[in-house]
Amino acid sequence: MTATLAISGSNLCGEAPFSAALRLDAGTFVANVPAGERGDLTQLCKDLCDANGVAPDGLRRLVVDVGPGSYTGLRVAVTFARFLQQFGALEVEAVDSLAVLAQHAMAGRDGRVRSLLDARRGRLHTAVHGLRGGVVVEVEAPNAAAV
Repeated sequence: MTATLAISGSNLCGEAPFSAALRLDAGTFVANVPAGERGDLTQLCKDLCDANGVAPDGLRRLVVDVGPGSYTGLRVAVTFARFLQQFGALEVEAVDSLAVLAQHAMAGRDGRVRSLLDARRGRLHTAVHGLRGGVVVEVEAPNAAAV
């Protein structure tokens, strides 16, 4: 069984402190800490893996969201990823939330797209990405929090 775990120090809507997804041959399973709760990323990942019969040594790949998002949440997620990487042959990949949104918006097409995330307090995280074949090839305007 091939198992990939993806973690984030928030979710794209910003209402959950941590979220995770587990991709298996049988499908993708997701979990997040309920809105308003402090959350525990370690427990969230353990529960998600346990519910789907994945032992820690069954993970082959870890994808970690590096933002933009909650500074503290992202630091916790990156630290957790670095910790897990020390205990096995785990391939780790960092992803940018805005780039992921751009790739999904373009659905395999070429072009430019501006992604936006709510940064709260009347501000937005935004960036312009150039894509070829739905893959980000350049960041034309880097991530910036705009009013």
